[in-house]
Amino acid sequence: MITLSADQQGALDAIHEFAIGKTPHGVATLSGFAGVGKTTVVAQLLFALSNAMGSLRILVTAPTHKALAVLAGKLGSQVCDAMTTQAALGLRLTELESGEHRLSKDGSPKLAEYDLAIIDEASMVSDDLFSAILASRRRCRVLFVGDPAQLAPVGSDSLSPAFDTELVPLQVRLTEVVRQAEDHPSIRLSVVLRSMIEANTGPQLSELARQLVPEDDRFLAIAPGGDALLRNWAVDAFREGLDARILAFTNRACVAHNAAVHAALFPGSRSFAVGEQVIAQDGFVMRGKEEAIQVRTSELLTVVDIEPARHEASPDIPAWRVTLENESGRQGAVWVAQNRQQLDELISCRFSEWRCLKQAAENEVMATRQVSLAAAKAASQEAWALRNRYANLRHAYALTIHKSQGSTFDAVLIDWGSLPNNGGADASRLAYVAITRPSTYAVIVTP
Repeated sequence: MITLSADQQGALDAIHEFAIGKTPHGVATLSGFAGVGKTTVVAQLLFALSNAMGSLRILVTAPTHKALAVLAGKLGSQVCDAMTTQAALGLRLTELESGEHRLSKDGSPKLAEYDLAIIDEASMVSDDLFSAILASRRRCRVLFVGDPAQLAPVGSDSLSPAFDTELVPLQVRLTEVVRQAEDHPSIRLSVVLRSMIEANTGPQLSELARQLVPEDDRFLAIAPGGDALLRNWAVDAFREGLDARILAFTNRACVAHNAAVHAALFPGSRSFAVGEQVIAQDGFVMRGKEEAIQVRTSELLTVVDIEPARHEASPDIPAWRVTLENESGRQGAVWVAQNRQQLDELISCRFSEWRCLKQAAENEVMATRQVSLAAAKAASQEAWALRNRYANLRHAYALTIHKSQGSTFDAVLIDWGSLPNNGGADASRLAYVAITRPSTYAVIVTP
């Protein structure tokens, strides 16, 4: 039996009243910073609802598959349905020919089929996603759960509308860090980082270091050493079988860290090695023995086999035929370009060709415009076919801080030197997200 703090019990009482329809509100937000026990309160809510109201139809969601998996792991055996927020809305994120991303229909919405929907990682909920939730919920009560100190939704300069008191008047806030969490140095540092966010200043490493005591070195360390130290510690962590990640601000830094760690762990190997974990940068389909297997963006996979092979439709592009296994144990094969940078440049050229043809067609007279538009369409189809022909995989040793949001790892190695040096709150938010990702150990590595 879990004993809740007074702060947690008060929050539980408030969201329970909301969940069973005893408030006039259709949407509510449970917010709190790291260490206050948001997931604990949600788990207790589900336990109470399952015991008292077994017929209540409940859905738990999160904006990404990774965040949803983390949430499901924390909630344990609670009986409720689970799917991504986009799936609940009958939407998916699609990429347009222009390179922009947009939510588009992908089946029928399911949100209105439930009495209560709990949407975790509310900081990731964009304006468009928030509007879609309100339009689709009908009689379904929606509880957003999240941390307002985390990063704003991708492409937005402001916090998620889930934290806006005008849009969501019922705001239930957890403010008290529970004792167990308070003792962990990463939580102490997160408290200091919140004050820097509120003051709109960048993260002050000297101030963070002052919060540490000698006993903290079991859980957290701040060490100078730059990339060499960062990668050496990462190699040691992966050799020990830890679920660890290097967290950096830029994709460029992640690519460099991934290459260095891969080379150290598998000297002289190909682009990927058998037994190595990789991350899908985009969604794709694997060819299984009897079925096609859909792989989602950011899904973690393990390399089972790799051999040189050229795709029959692009025999001029050197490639690997890679057999992958997902976390459910299902295996399938994909083609991976041996030189991803060259492939990306070729794809970019094909899309540029499409844009030029399309622009030229718009300036032509009607008599020739249709022919030119047909040529532009063919160029577009060729570009997309080339892109979809090859899986875009990345090593899983390093991850951007943005991509890490919603995830938890055993150990985290933070590339402090990659953080933006602009002295603003954005850098402090990045540091806050990074420092709150580990369950056990964190190392801040400075240049």
